[in-house]
Amino acid sequence: YEFYSRATDGAGNYEDAPAAGADALAGYDQTAPFTYVNSIAPYWYNTSSLVITASANDAISGMAAVSLFYSYEGGSWNFFGTDNTALWSWNFNWPIGQGNYSFYTRGLDAAGNYEAAPGVADASAGYDTGLPISSVDAISPYWYNAGPIGLTATAGDGVSGVSSVEFWYRH
Repeated sequence: YEFYSRATDGAGNYEDAPAAGADALAGYDQTAPFTYVNSIAPYWYNTSSLVITASANDAISGMAAVSLFYSYEGGSWNFFGTDNTALWSWNFNWPIGQGNYSFYTRGLDAAGNYEAAPGVADASAGYDTGLPISSVDAISPYWYNAGPIGLTATAGDGVSGVSSVEFWYRH
């Protein structure tokens, strides 16, 4: 909005409208911005930090800041940090350790409108630095005179699960 004034004096003289435009400017924005965490792929990571990025939009007053929130293993939501510069990003350092994390963002626009927390997470990722374990199950009987023989293995990983097991042999 642009504003200017025009005065009338006691003699009835009426001031002309300014030729150069407004005396003052002000904006009006009552709409909250919209933000979201960009897709994270792959799901599992074993590095000490993960760069998380977000997208943000406010068509009227523009973005002022974006805040990142995380949940660990489906628990309560925690504030992680605020970025005040476009290209919204955070170096997420897995603050609670190994496990499953969910993320959402909330934006603040230049007019002071703060985006409400969403009902569900925008993205998720997992952190696992522990090694899986495996072993070939006992073979019985010990001696065979024909092949092939069937082999089975037991494997486990307490965080991300086992994706494959290889059999190796030496003679």
